[in-house]
Amino acid sequence: MKLRNLLFAVAGFVAMSCTETDVTEVALQNNEIFYTTRFNYILEKDFTDVVGFGAGLTKCMEQGYDNYGYLRFSNTVNNIPVSAFKDCASLKTIYLPSTVYNIQDSAFYACSGLTSIDIPKYVSTIGSNAFNGCTSLDSIQIPEYVKTVGEFAFYRTKWYNNQESGLLYLDGWCLGYKGEKPGGELKLNVNTECIANAAFFNCSKLTRVTITENVKSIGASAFEGCTTLNSITIPKNVETIGNYAFHDSGINEIYCTSQTPPTIGHNTFARNWRLKIYVPSEAIEQYKIKWASYASYIYIP
Repeated sequence: MKLRNLLFAVAGFVAMSCTETDVTEVALQNNEIFYTTRFNYILEKDFTDVVGFGAGLTKCMEQGYDNYGYLRFSNTVNNIPVSAFKDCASLKTIYLPSTVYNIQDSAFYACSGLTSIDIPKYVSTIGSNAFNGCTSLDSIQIPEYVKTVGEFAFYRTKWYNNQESGLLYLDGWCLGYKGEKPGGELKLNVNTECIANAAFFNCSKLTRVTITENVKSIGASAFEGCTTLNSITIPKNVETIGNYAFHDSGINEIYCTSQTPPTIGHNTFARNWRLKIYVPSEAIEQYKIKWASYASYIYIP
């Protein structure tokens, strides 16, 4: 088979050019297309002239499934790269093996014919806009090992369109707010476990948020730009707070209740000029070490 050169990222490494030797298997079995690559990455839409599948299968990813509507991948695939299936409107069903751990940004963006997908159990990341525009997708589940859900990951899906206005939840994840951006006070549901990336980004009229006790993670940019948010309490079960989570949010006071400092990202609390962070007295040194860039802002209540 012939392949056009394309670039794709391999986690932790620089992007590299794919040649025809990078595809180790492409096979058609029972009207299902199986394929894998040397780097265990699903390739994008650029390889051509797939032999043996008939004249209609000249592009496996763009046209190959048009005759059948679904794809299945071998058990060596572990990553779906950026925009891998973007705008593949004819794709109805895709079968992902349990080895997949990462669904990157816009992987299934605007796959308007996609009606169902089982996200594998061990997926840890669902990227921004991953399923945005999948207007036929009405059933979605977030597996328990997912640590990151990007902004607009499920926006404009059939599932999303069927939800009522207000706080938007999916399997313990608070994805944000459907409808006009909220103002005033906001309390998350008691069963909330995770807050998605950019869930309340630029909700500039939000003055108070109650993060309930079961929350374990606060996503990147979750409250970035909430310029009238004056104070926040971080419950004891929170383990991670993402990049820019409270960046430029107007917060003056942060109350941390855990004896163990959560892991924070880059610029988590940056551009909050009068910031004071209150922590348990017995844990103040741990906080100053683990949150070194904010050590001068850390106090005992």
